[in-house]
Amino acid sequence: MSTTDSIFVADANGFRAMNLDRPPAHLVRELVQNALDESGVTRIEVLVTYHGARLGTTVAVVDNAPQGVKDERQLFTIFLSDKEDSPIKRGRMGRGLKEIISVANKTTIRSMNIDPLQFERKQGGEWSRRALPKLGRTEVGTEVKAFCRAWGSAAAKSIVEFLKRVRAPKSIELRVAFLDESVTDSSMSPDYILITPFEATETYELYLPTVIYEMDEGDRKARDRSRHANVECFTPPPGESAYIYELGIPVEECSSSPVSMDVQQRVILRERRDTVTDSYRKQLLTKVLNARMSAGNVLNSELTSNVALSAAQNMFDLSLQNRQRIVDAWTGGLPFAANKEDFQHATGQHVNVVLLKTLPESVRELVKYTGKNVKDVLNERRSELCPVLGSGQLTNAQRKLIAFWEWLAEGLKQPCKVTVNGGRPMGTLASFDRSNNTLALYAEPLGDRFFDAPAGAEQLGLFVHECAHWRCSSPAGDEHGMEFHSDAENIGGKLAAFMFERAEQAKLFLSTVQP
Repeated sequence: MSTTDSIFVADANGFRAMNLDRPPAHLVRELVQNALDESGVTRIEVLVTYHGARLGTTVAVVDNAPQGVKDERQLFTIFLSDKEDSPIKRGRMGRGLKEIISVANKTTIRSMNIDPLQFERKQGGEWSRRALPKLGRTEVGTEVKAFCRAWGSAAAKSIVEFLKRVRAPKSIELRVAFLDESVTDSSMSPDYILITPFEATETYELYLPTVIYEMDEGDRKARDRSRHANVECFTPPPGESAYIYELGIPVEECSSSPVSMDVQQRVILRERRDTVTDSYRKQLLTKVLNARMSAGNVLNSELTSNVALSAAQNMFDLSLQNRQRIVDAWTGGLPFAANKEDFQHATGQHVNVVLLKTLPESVRELVKYTGKNVKDVLNERRSELCPVLGSGQLTNAQRKLIAFWEWLAEGLKQPCKVTVNGGRPMGTLASFDRSNNTLALYAEPLGDRFFDAPAGAEQLGLFVHECAHWRCSSPAGDEHGMEFHSDAENIGGKLAAFMFERAEQAKLFLSTVQP
């Protein structure tokens, strides 16, 4: 092989197979965005001509870019581009034009600096590329005309509807015409209509990922970058879905969003470039929702929509205030119960609560992270829900245990007050309040038999556990870390020594103490 031979040769039919089932409108989109990327362009005209059943459709895109095509190799060499890359350019690696050429039966390209070229695919699959100097060059700009026999009436109309959604910059006039030769005389002149871009009603500056092709030691490499870019939002026309846009070009339908979102930089697309990636979509929806909520543009009724469900999966892109608003929308401002037992306990205490598993799965983590656990609510209301029993409400056994335990605490030099409380606190038999050195026992979950043996193994085990909280210096006061266990061991040892030394006194105390 000589040094002048091509290093790589792409198979035309293989490239065609990659693009044949793509939406026709998305292939035409490549032509329009190429024209929009040209410097100095002020006018783009698109003519869509449907020739009739089994006769196909022709799409012609004409622009008035001052320079046109400078190197004909750009028209047939995949990934060849002479444009300096930028995140605010729509095109990527010079693929778009070649993709529509691969699908079309015949494509003719005229420009101001090169002789016209025609690409044709015969019925048997044979391809040809030839120059057609007789067609003449354009006076300005470039004209691309692609004929595809497989594009029927539905395809032609979908292309027109797609083009009506394009938001060209205000400096560029985009005009579109549709000719249906099955019902109209082909000699009639096309009636071009000016596409008026949807006006943005909200604009937010967001920090979003994009893609840039950078030179690295002679290689052009795709780099994911994040940068600040404006996102222009507007409500879609009645009866239409919202769309995600890239620099004015519709990329994909987004029916879950109440507004269309036009990102003023490249978005992150899938390999075939017909849709954005799932992660990018979630991030965009979340950040737009967050910005709209902060601006006061979202009603509470919208916070239970699919957009909010998606945002819940990207909770850290939401502000704390907006996380709480979404949680309140789903829970009605009520605390949540993590399991059925907590739910039953809370309702038994007449506390309204939401069972976590009744919420959509995607919102549960947000509720767990931001909402209020009903356990905390019940703990905060413990003095109200589990009041200290007065002397007239105590049994003789309860009075004896209180007196004995307070004597033990005094002997351990950890004096505390012992109380017996009513009610049924969540998940605990006793608690220790370090603010006033009070050891609370909860009569209902402990049961009457517990108080019959103040010096029993189970009883003294609970006493040691709660007294360890007397010394535990953790901020929460009720954590059960290494320090707590060390304190419990020390107190257990001291209690054993105290009981050994005062065994006779303890027996006497238990037998003679008057309740």
